[in-house]
Amino acid sequence: MGTVKLVTFVYTACTLGCSTLAYKMLNMADTMNEWGHNKDVDFFVIDFDYFHDNLTILEEYANLIAGDVDIPSNIEFLWGNEVAMNKTVDDWRFHIELDESPLLHTSEPDVHLSHDGIVHAVSWIHAFRVYIIDRNDTIVH
Repeated sequence: MGTVKLVTFVYTACTLGCSTLAYKMLNMADTMNEWGHNKDVDFFVIDFDYFHDNLTILEEYANLIAGDVDIPSNIEFLWGNEVAMNKTVDDWRFHIELDESPLLHTSEPDVHLSHDGIVHAVSWIHAFRVYIIDRNDTIVH
């Protein structure tokens, strides 16, 4: 039998609840480890923002969320490119939708130039969800 897994999806520029969710996952991992269950539960925080984020940004985000606490070894922060993330969210049936708001002038880091030549702010419509996978690799709702 394997470990229990907790999986969630976030993006670093989220202004609603992603940082709270990531913090709670980190806090749970730290607590489980303090209780001696570090080999029983694995945590995964998957960043789906392939426009703005990358592994460096995600690492900085994880360290910011962790604060003075070391990031436990049984939590992984994962990121992938557009193809990988679209496949991942499809596989998990986690709905994300890019919500682009046209901006004329911006110096914000979370913008990109779309195919129409207009600068758009990147924000995502998504749910806040934690998946629990039991020791038999079955998703528990």
